[in-house]
Amino acid sequence: MVDGKVTKRAKYKSSVKDPGIPGILVMTEDRFTFIPNNPRSSPSLTVQFRLIKGHKFTKEGSHKQALLNLTHDQGGSYIFEFENFLDRDVCKEFVGRAATVAGEAGKSGSERSAVTPQDEQLSTKEMERRIKLLQEDR
Repeated sequence: MVDGKVTKRAKYKSSVKDPGIPGILVMTEDRFTFIPNNPRSSPSLTVQFRLIKGHKFTKEGSHKQALLNLTHDQGGSYIFEFENFLDRDVCKEFVGRAATVAGEAGKSGSERSAVTPQDEQLSTKEMERRIKLLQEDR
């Protein structure tokens, strides 16, 4: 299971060029919620991780925004801009773990049994190695 909860300041954007709505992004084991700072600006947003089919993010660099784009399984997306890349990376990793857990929970018993427990469990060092490899060479 995913441990805990992540709370970060972020802006919700309808597109990359949109200035965004400032607020608070709260991520728990099964869902994320965006609560705008100004309650009149937009209603809050609550989405379950089982509905998220993927996520993309901007690479860290000069003049780049720290963006996280969560893709909905029905075609839409949720774009969040963070104050810094560290906050974005924390949320990115949390989304990856939560989406994996939500995906596993949604599978039938026969699909789950095809993967053995030893295949599911990776050491932290091995996971970091794989993430680094994927980031360096897509």
